Amino acid sequence: MSLGFLYFIFCSCCFNSFISTIPYAIRFRCAQHVGGLPCSLEGILASPVVNGYRNKCEFSVGYSLQGKITVGFMLGNFREGVTAVEEPFDCPNVSRISCKYASIFQEFLQHSSVPV
Repeated sequence: MSLGFLYFIFCSCCFNSFISTIPYAIRFRCAQHVGGLPCSLEGILASPVVNGYRNKCEFSVGYSLQGKITVGFMLGNFREGVTAVEEPFDCPNVSRISCKYASIFQEFLQHSSVPV
């Protein structure tokens, strides 16, 4: 079994503990074999999915340019005084389900007495 294969079985913490039990000379020889890396490096592959691929979104809550409570993305840098937030619906990389969650939370905030 090659070390490259083991690299993908263990999480990084477990892998580092496991690797530390292998003598340095063997680790060094294996690293030289694959160009100094713990596994072979493949080239960059383009994803066939170009829209809605983002699996993590951190939305901000604030007021839009029209003054309504909005859940979405900041339009600029808060440090520079830009505090407006706009909905994520026109962002092609944001998934439909993330937009739906933002919309549901925005509707909740607009109909509640929770301060923003």
